Amino acid sequence: MKRYLCKTLKESRYLQKEFVNRVENIDSTNELIKNFEDIVFKQTLIKYGSRVALRHVATGKYLTSINKSYEKSQKQIVFAGKSLPTSDSTWIITSMGCKKNGDIVEYGDYRIGLINEETNKALFDTSTNAYCDTINKSTSFYWYFQNLKSKEINSFVESQDIINIVYSDIEEYYLLSHEATFKVGNETFQEVVSSEYIEDSEEPNYEWCIELIK
Repeated sequence: MKRYLCKTLKESRYLQKEFVNRVENIDSTNELIKNFEDIVFKQTLIKYGSRVALRHVATGKYLTSINKSYEKSQKQIVFAGKSLPTSDSTWIITSMGCKKNGDIVEYGDYRIGLINEETNKALFDTSTNAYCDTINKSTSFYWYFQNLKSKEINSFVESQDIINIVYSDIEEYYLLSHEATFKVGNETFQEVVSSEYIEDSEEPNYEWCIELIK
């Protein structure tokens, strides 16, 4: 039974490894099945098509975009907004690669797309600041997630993980926020910008908590 259940997980080395570790000293059929179901049907796993919120750990504010433009670039603004998630701060995870909706997001996945639920525009990066823009058939996505608790590449992204959000095109840029602000008209917003490397003294500014929205 143990070998059979393990073989059914052959498409995911991470799941196989987790299952093997869990059941190494278990012989009970009921316990084997329970552990198998716990892994396969885990409700906290982030999948393509999932709705997520991204909370900035240092300030407690959520990555947000609304239908307003930066005054100089005319790109749709991205900022750290309210302390509770809303539709403006809800993002749908998509893929440019071979992954499809329902597939589990792994830390080894590149070219992840983040689509703002309210405006239906995608998150991009200019190497200095983040913005949202319309998507079409030629749109390319370059985001990936880094797990701050584990260096294992092929591990699954779970709700409440603390991550770095990285834009990887020709160069890599880390998404961050801080107490600095910018203005659009008379309104003030908390900046979301990017950097080529993480300043040791400012590590918390680069940390985001990914939260599954059901």
